[in-house]
Amino acid sequence: MAAAAAAAAAAAAMDASLGGVGGGSGSGGGAGLADFQCPACGRRFARHWHLKRHLATHLTVKPFKCPYCPHAANIKNNLKLHIRKIHPGEALPEERTRQDV
Repeated sequence: MAAAAAAAAAAAAMDASLGGVGGGSGSGGGAGLADFQCPACGRRFARHWHLKRHLATHLTVKPFKCPYCPHAANIKNNLKLHIRKIHPGEALPEERTRQDV
C-alpha cells in the first residue's frame, strides 16, 4: 500500500514540476531514452505519459468495471483487453466522445 501512495504522490509531483512537458519525445534522436523512472518499482519510460499510465498499475483503485462479470481494471485499455479475451463477441464499453462547446 505504501508503494501505491508513493506512486500517486510521485505522479502529482511530476505533473506539477513538468507542467505537462514530456521528455524523450520529439526530434533530436531522443527516442528510446528512459527519462522517467517509476518511484514504486524503478521501471523507466521515455515519455511522461507512459509513466503516468504505468503508475496506475500500482494503485489499488480499479475504476473500470466489466459489464459482463465482476472483473475490474485499473486502466481502460486493460478492461478492453479483458473483454476481448474473456467475453469475445461482446460489445466494448462505448468511447467517450468529445462534445463541441
